[in-house]
Amino acid sequence: MEKRIVIILLALFTFFGFLQVLGGVFLFFIFKNALISIIFMGMGLVFMLITGIPMLIVIKGEIPFIEKAAYGFVLFLGIGLVIGSVIYFAYSVRYVQDAIPVEAEIVSISSYYDEKGTEKHNVYVTYEYDGNIYENVDIHSWSPGMKEGDNITIYHDGQKNGRVRSRMELWGVAGIMFWVGAMFTYGGIYYLRHPKQGV
Repeated sequence: MEKRIVIILLALFTFFGFLQVLGGVFLFFIFKNALISIIFMGMGLVFMLITGIPMLIVIKGEIPFIEKAAYGFVLFLGIGLVIGSVIYFAYSVRYVQDAIPVEAEIVSISSYYDEKGTEKHNVYVTYEYDGNIYENVDIHSWSPGMKEGDNITIYHDGQKNGRVRSRMELWGVAGIMFWVGAMFTYGGIYYLRHPKQGV
């Protein structure tokens, strides 16, 4: 009986965190402010973690503590990434609706390695907008197959000297977040249901 009460209480608090995450999504569509919604969602996700993991530990009593915590963290992290990808996708849709597509030419691509030894790329383009020519603008995104001289479509926010975004930045980031989040979510659920097959 006591175990059931603990589970119910933890479930209620976890559900409250989930509602807070949904509230962040709601705030995004109402106030159109990605920063506020992400902060609100982050607080809800943290709340879900600190109450959801103990709930999983109580429910799945046969799984060792460390495994429960790890699988629970992976599960909630996956859920957070999926929700974050949906918000980012909604932001991208809204940005493209208000932005102006512009043809740009890739004039240079510089490659370097960060402190971890990972190869990074900076892509610079030149484009014309509203009668002005903008040269060597870093679009802050790179995708395999890009090469100097290629023409790509970028999206200008419509403001003078405003920011431009590439398709990869708008759609690629959301897609990667979604698939990584989906895999984490599936993995967390699977290993919590099949603890003996976990690592």
